[in-house]
Amino acid sequence: MPAVAGRLRSNRRADTVILKAAMDEKIGGEPTVNNLLWTGPFRISNLLAACLDDGHPWPPASRGVYVISRDAWQGAPSPACRPLYFGGNTGVSQRFCTRIGDLVADLHGLWDGNTGHHSGGQSLYLWCRANKVHPSSLYIGWATRTPWCDRCAEIDLVSLLSTSWEERGTLLNKSRPPACRTHDHGGEGSGL
Repeated sequence: MPAVAGRLRSNRRADTVILKAAMDEKIGGEPTVNNLLWTGPFRISNLLAACLDDGHPWPPASRGVYVISRDAWQGAPSPACRPLYFGGNTGVSQRFCTRIGDLVADLHGLWDGNTGHHSGGQSLYLWCRANKVHPSSLYIGWATRTPWCDRCAEIDLVSLLSTSWEERGTLLNKSRPPACRTHDHGGEGSGL
């Protein structure tokens, strides 16, 4: 397991690495600092191997964003980790962990025809085949924060991974996250 995984084994859901990225926006009417609380990264093979270990961190049920990358990172993902895909779950759905499960299944080619559950997992699978990279050697990490806004979290995640949507490097995402209308964050003039 990566070194960070050893530090995070004591509590499956609570241990995190904190990244503070200043944000001028107001969430919930109050000025905030956009705290993304990162867990991981974990090599996907190691995360799956720890599936029965209650002491190993596991994705939360909701309020999360994730990154799949070629290389590990420390603290928070950046362009240096060669990010390949990011995502989250929108709204109040309790499907964040399930969404990651769908991604991991499709990433390993467990889909056929129109039966897949995660288009990003399918794109990653095709990338892995073309680049001769085993899917389980990729890294995954996830983040949450308080207060929560799914759109703002995805927009802030893109800003960690690239300077603009046009300069997103190896990201396989087909479209950028939509602007947050509630917090006026990530509009067309923002470069995201």
